[in-house]
Amino acid sequence: MRMKGFVGPLGDDLPSIFPIVAAVILFISTVLYANSLVNQKNAELELRQAVLGLSYIATEKGLLADIKAFDSLCEDKLTKYAVSNQLNFIVSVKKFCQKVEFYSETSSATKQYFSPYYLETFSNDEWEASQGHTWSYCTNQMKDKKLFLMKTQKYLSSPLFPVPTEAIVMVYPVAVRCAVEGIPTNGMGLLYVIGWH
Repeated sequence: MRMKGFVGPLGDDLPSIFPIVAAVILFISTVLYANSLVNQKNAELELRQAVLGLSYIATEKGLLADIKAFDSLCEDKLTKYAVSNQLNFIVSVKKFCQKVEFYSETSSATKQYFSPYYLETFSNDEWEASQGHTWSYCTNQMKDKKLFLMKTQKYLSSPLFPVPTEAIVMVYPVAVRCAVEGIPTNGMGLLYVIGWH
């Protein structure tokens, strides 16, 4: 005798299988999403730790006496540390031997050369270099600094370096030698450490 409305042993259970499958898919996708978030945060923390290590090496002495000492630090320690941590970096130093003016006297616009990404150096002109312009910088992006700047300026109409959005930027005060007449003491410098993968 045939039962009315009976589809079969699997047919009657089919409607109840859909919510179970949906619940399993939702659970697995939630676990995968949480895992990807944890991996992303771990990568950010590893990058921050690597940049902190680079910062520690760059600010070890707290005084940058001259460009030769800075270049030596760059070649001997900073570049080697970055290679061992698979880190791209730029470390730049800006000197302030006079008062610090973050805004122009004639306009309210922030001075562009205060940016950590502004890499055009004025080390040949000691007065310009002591007014907040980039005094020197170190990078593992290219050995030849002039070629590096030319490559950067090819894509941009200014000496601002295009750094990826996930870059970590840290700023530290350091003492710098001021050769400006009438200033016998050290001046203030800002050491920018920028790192990214």
